Amino acid sequence: MNTQRCVRLLSLPLSLLLLCAVTLSVLLAPVPAARASTISCEIHYLVGAQWPASSQAPGGFSGGLIIKNTGTTTIDSWAVHFTFPNGQVIFSAFGATLTQLPGGDITFNNLFFNGTINPGSTAIYEPGFNANWFGVNNPPTSISLNGTACTLVIGR
Repeated sequence: MNTQRCVRLLSLPLSLLLLCAVTLSVLLAPVPAARASTISCEIHYLVGAQWPASSQAPGGFSGGLIIKNTGTTTIDSWAVHFTFPNGQVIFSAFGATLTQLPGGDITFNNLFFNGTINPGSTAIYEPGFNANWFGVNNPPTSISLNGTACTLVIGR
């Protein structure tokens, strides 16, 4: 048997052994204990202009969020989640990326430049939107930031 063939034959079992060792080290690594949420927040839900429905179009409104970090730890990125109670539909958004699911389920994620919120401060260039409403335009009844419930303030 030549030397090249022997090296190739030995490299396969060694590669498999190395792969198994790495896999086991990942699987057996200690899992850090879950940390309690350190986020404390207040979010103001604002409605600017509002226009009524007509026989040819639904009603509409412009809205926005003021996101305040009321905690003692800097927030490095954020995702605000709420559900419209009356199925309102956002048709344009700014200041954040928007994910909208059927049934009025809304999530705003920060942009690359407005993700940091220092303690006691509000986000810069907060999310805003234009939306349609059908019949009734009630505000959300709860809101969260990064999965933590926030104090919801309707208006300023």
